[in-house]
Amino acid sequence: MKKEIEAAVNWWVDILKGNPNHDNGESLQSIFANLCARTLKPLSEEKIYTFRLSLTEGITKRIEKLGHDPNNPMWGSSLRCFGTDYHPDVVLAEAAEKAEIDAISLRFPIKTLMWINPGEVTVSRGYGAKSEVIYPS
Repeated sequence: MKKEIEAAVNWWVDILKGNPNHDNGESLQSIFANLCARTLKPLSEEKIYTFRLSLTEGITKRIEKLGHDPNNPMWGSSLRCFGTDYHPDVVLAEAAEKAEIDAISLRFPIKTLMWINPGEVTVSRGYGAKSEVIYPS
């Protein structure tokens, strides 16, 4: 699932480079979170690179530990799901910590889930958002 992991990591890296576009289902809270996120200093290429390596390693280890059955690709899909509520899942938080990224709750979009399955990576970005296939694109 190397290509799927790469697509997932690229998506999160793009988020760190741009606007997280917070949506928690409450207009004023979402506006406030987006305004706060815009005040953050952009991350250095070094931090982005370290995050990319750390997240790739973290997702790979998670999938290896939890396993998947090539004969039944959707088995364990919920185990390959991670994202953010108001704070990032441990796999994102650990990668951000290794890269010494500050304000991680503001840098990742609120209420976002990602599923990494054989042949497909899907993201639901924001409160009640529909899932979008990001791999294959």
